[in-house]
Amino acid sequence: MTALFVPQIRLYQDWLRTQRGLVFDDYDALWHWSVTDLDAFWQSVWDYFEIASPTPHHAVLATNRMPGAQWFPGAQVNYLHQVLRHVEPAHAAGMPAIVACNERGQRRTLDRKSVAQGKGVDPGGRRTTKKTRPGVR
Repeated sequence: MTALFVPQIRLYQDWLRTQRGLVFDDYDALWHWSVTDLDAFWQSVWDYFEIASPTPHHAVLATNRMPGAQWFPGAQVNYLHQVLRHVEPAHAAGMPAIVACNERGQRRTLDRKSVAQGKGVDPGGRRTTKKTRPGVR
């Protein structure tokens, strides 16, 4: 039997209910909250996705101006680390490290070895390829 697909937005709403005590009757209510309480919404996104930073942020939105907004000042996020942080647990569970689907619905999976060796990333998450573009050092 195949597990039932649960949309990410539903999982997020369930998390908001259990972790923050927030209940939204429908998508419009969630959207309204997301655009009227920017700090609470974006902090919840940070927490839900367990974003890691070696330094804490001292605000969610320091400058509320577009263009020029300053999000999570003080935080230092390593994008590669965030993207690949589930590679080892996925491997231990016998699952692929990355599952991608393109616009045509074609699915591609990469295991831990493919991610680490074939994509120029060492096991510590550092980029290992030495290629440079002309004029870039």
